Amino acid sequence: SVTSDRFSSSINAQFRLSGSGTSLASLVLGATGVARDSTFVGASFGDTDFNVRFVDHALTATSRGEVTALDPARAIDGLPRGKLAGQFDIALGFKQLGGNQALPLADNMSLSGRLVVRPSVLGGVKIDQAEVDGSYADRAGEIRQLTLAGPALRATASGAVSLNDTGQSQIKYHLESTTLADVGRLVGVPIWGAATLDGTLTGNRANLQTSGSLKGSNVGYQ
Repeated sequence: SVTSDRFSSSINAQFRLSGSGTSLASLVLGATGVARDSTFVGASFGDTDFNVRFVDHALTATSRGEVTALDPARAIDGLPRGKLAGQFDIALGFKQLGGNQALPLADNMSLSGRLVVRPSVLGGVKIDQAEVDGSYADRAGEIRQLTLAGPALRATASGAVSLNDTGQSQIKYHLESTTLADVGRLVGVPIWGAATLDGTLTGNRANLQTSGSLKGSNVGYQ
């Protein structure tokens, strides 16, 4: 329920709003502003810039700021509990909102930006630092940089990903863990030991596949 305490928020913002139009088809809306010392779904936000525009049924929004004490499980059912902190600079778009023909979300949405995670915890796994820089639009994306470092897990990845029927993915990744039990708790798999995985993800929506090499030590599964 949206009335639950888990969704309690307090937004303190200064903004400028403009608009015109007498119907959804002719509606033009724009908003720019800064939110300060605010909370949203339990997370705390410092100075956060935002810019939103709606025209011709299309929505574009950008935001840049800092967040602490973000619990993914509080925001979205099914995600692991955690306490995340970091900076974000993101752009989100939807080609069509309203109108007679609804687009599938994978075709409608675009997303790009950069996330930098400071020391945090996710699903009981400590994260010393992490960074994601990438983009997605029209069922195709690019991971320009993905890095994660912590006591139990280190990971890197980069490359193109295709979720359509014509493009080709080419993502190279590296994962290493000295404590698989911690990672297993995060993903809900009872494993232990240590492992290093290097591989490449290729293909597209019709045939995604991965190949690589796996080295393990004292690996077990219950």
